[in-house]
Amino acid sequence: MRVLLVTFTFGRRHEEAFGAHFRGPVVDYCARHGYDFRQVTEPLDGFRAATRAGGVLAQKLLVAAEDFAAGYDAVVWLDSDVYVAPHAPSIAAACPEGKICGANQAAQLNRRARLFNQVTRGYERTAREWYADRGVAFDSEDVLQSGVLVFWPRSHGALCREVYDAITRSDAYRRHGEDQPFFSREFLTRGLVHFLDWEFNAVWDLHHNFVAVRPDDRGDKVELMARLLFVANFVHFTSLADVDLLPEARRGYDDLAARAACEGACAA
Repeated sequence: MRVLLVTFTFGRRHEEAFGAHFRGPVVDYCARHGYDFRQVTEPLDGFRAATRAGGVLAQKLLVAAEDFAAGYDAVVWLDSDVYVAPHAPSIAAACPEGKICGANQAAQLNRRARLFNQVTRGYERTAREWYADRGVAFDSEDVLQSGVLVFWPRSHGALCREVYDAITRSDAYRRHGEDQPFFSREFLTRGLVHFLDWEFNAVWDLHHNFVAVRPDDRGDKVELMARLLFVANFVHFTSLADVDLLPEARRGYDDLAARAACEGACAA
């Protein structure tokens, strides 16, 4: 199976952060699993991105429709602020052919944990309310998270372009600036979504808010981050939150991995 992994780094801030913290692990991951890698630094639909509010955000949908996707069985979309752990398995192998795969934003770590995060932060309690607040009427308790996605170009290329065009024409999208509620509704309604385990898109901010007892303690943050890197496959640092702690957390991960290997060898 031929697989292409694609990420966008639009703008100096994202390009520098990706190069400093995320690119190396992504390249290593692709090498381990035989994926090709493509880093896109210019909008795929520049004209419309310039004339339609927020057009750049929705352009992840175009990765399955672009010429560079031709010849690939699967295309993996990865936000440029996602850290790929050294032990991460092939995400394409976990995605049934013909399905659009990603994590369920409404169920990290599970639905009660997600509810805890929403309640403690004063956010919408249900997915229905989350959709409605963004101008989308959709009676569902599921949300396809957009940070990590798997597409099958032969099945989804034309559809993704169609959905992209519809989203960028939407007045609600112009007002709210989020593509996720629109394509989540579209793909879920069509029965195309296969949800992966949360480990394939563990959102750091949500896990920190749920687990941390002393949320502002740097040492606690680093230890928790190291543990999350150890148990998850992909860790999503939305808006680059706490990304400056990653070097320390990666050392903590190495320590945990070494201890696990030693204990495993000793037990054997």
